Amino acid sequence: MILLKRSITRTILWTFIGAMIFNIIEGLSRIFLAANTGRFVNVASKEVDYSLIKLLILGLLYSLMLMVSIYIKEACYARALEKTLANIRTGLYDRLVSIDFAWMKKNNVNELTAVISNDLNTLTDALRPWVVMNFSQQVLRIMSTIYLLSVNWLLTLILLSIIPLFTWIHKRLIKPLKKHANENQIIMGRIAATASFCFSQRELIKAMALEDMLLGRFSQEQSLLYRIGRKERTYKAISQSLGMATRLFTILLLFGAGAYFVLSNRMNIGQLISFYALAYGVIRLPSGLASLFADGQKLLVCLERTNEVYNIPIEEEWTEGEFKNLPHSLATLEFENVSFSYEGRDEILNNTSFEIMPGETVLLYGENGSGKSTIFSLITGFYRTISGNIYLSGSNIRSIPIKTLRRRICYIPQEPVLFYGSIYDNVTCFRQDISRESVREILNKLKLDDTINRLPQGIDSQVGERGSLLSGGERQRILLARCLITTAEIILLDEVAAGLGEEEEDRILSMLKELPHKPAILYISHREIIHREITHRRNSHKDIYKADRVLYLKEGRIYNGIPGEIDEGVSDNE
Repeated sequence: MILLKRSITRTILWTFIGAMIFNIIEGLSRIFLAANTGRFVNVASKEVDYSLIKLLILGLLYSLMLMVSIYIKEACYARALEKTLANIRTGLYDRLVSIDFAWMKKNNVNELTAVISNDLNTLTDALRPWVVMNFSQQVLRIMSTIYLLSVNWLLTLILLSIIPLFTWIHKRLIKPLKKHANENQIIMGRIAATASFCFSQRELIKAMALEDMLLGRFSQEQSLLYRIGRKERTYKAISQSLGMATRLFTILLLFGAGAYFVLSNRMNIGQLISFYALAYGVIRLPSGLASLFADGQKLLVCLERTNEVYNIPIEEEWTEGEFKNLPHSLATLEFENVSFSYEGRDEILNNTSFEIMPGETVLLYGENGSGKSTIFSLITGFYRTISGNIYLSGSNIRSIPIKTLRRRICYIPQEPVLFYGSIYDNVTCFRQDISRESVREILNKLKLDDTINRLPQGIDSQVGERGSLLSGGERQRILLARCLITTAEIILLDEVAAGLGEEEEDRILSMLKELPHKPAILYISHREIIHREITHRRNSHKDIYKADRVLYLKEGRIYNGIPGEIDEGVSDNE
């Protein structure tokens, strides 16, 4: 298991070994106590001459050793487990945030959410008792079995005689248990994905009256889950009843055989009492091993499903060309004969070329599906299979480490979705080097002062899941505040002003243009073209659109100017 191997560090391994050592010490303490109890019985029956004071002191010492070993064992197991689970969660999250963007566009990411929310929780709930209870108990029972063999091997073999048959029966039950456990986890994943969809798309669901349809799907999955769960519980019930029958039958054999050995002077009363004290653990050894294997199958299913995340392709660094540190200065952005197509589709960009200079604001316009958002995705390195070149400050982005590239870019998407956290966290993107006063100043400029003042904790107030505690316009302004507080050289805005008025949009664009580090700004806005008077087209684009230039994307090519100008032959095709 790749995930488990990466999660178990050397420290965790040594902690687990320490837990195993104290697990063995616990087993020895129990054996010594049982043997000491037998001596007490022999002394009381006057079969041996031994000091009761010495036996009492030994009993106290063994009891103290038992308590200390149990405490240290439990602490070591708990520490190793919690650290392992923390590493598993961290490893999964690190893998999830590194998943290739193109893969996510083609596949259902709700299944990944189910892996995190459902399978990982199941793994957490199952791993603790499996190690601390099942595994630890089986170690103690095996040690007791070895000791009892030394006391009376024949009586011990009678105890163990039922194990081969019992193990064979349980082995036959494990396969269907694993199958049903796997089916159970898959269905739980689909249910979790459906629930996530219901919360994230609640407006669409209500607007299209899809509640009954989704409830029907949920009921079908629930019915299937019930049937599989019933089968799984049936197999577990059979397994448990077989275990109980084995224990009862073995107890009867033990009492009969024990009485025979005492009467035939092959054991004394003290040895028999010691044997009985440890025999219960040996009696439970078959059922314990069966439970260990059965629960282990459930763990394997969870590990296999979480391990599937490692089969998903992740973003890898481009290795073309030698990377030279980008200067922290004014940045240029250039497309040079860039062509791109999505897998299995026609070319969406065809020899596209344009350049944006430092401090320049450029409006990008095009019909739906013309490739505007694709250009943003190429700039941020979401897609790699392109022909042509994209340059940032003269460096081909193929030679720039992906995180270095993205730290130079401030990208604000069309949908105003916020992180789960405070307003301050969302503006600063969890950076602690930005003062709260500067954040308040930016928010005041964006006319969010009334919103901040009415919240109980001001900028430290929580925004809720995806910003649900704020209105769409408020979420949009918080996103724009990131641009005003960042030092990114490139700012990409994808229809971010759709929830704002025209005057407010102009004011925010003016604020961005006045940033001291003079970022290059590329923004998409349909309203700029559609709703403004085309009769003013003779005025400069800077006066009308708050942009220095307008780029029109049509049939994979870039043109300077708005559609009307191009149709009249005013602008040249780049």
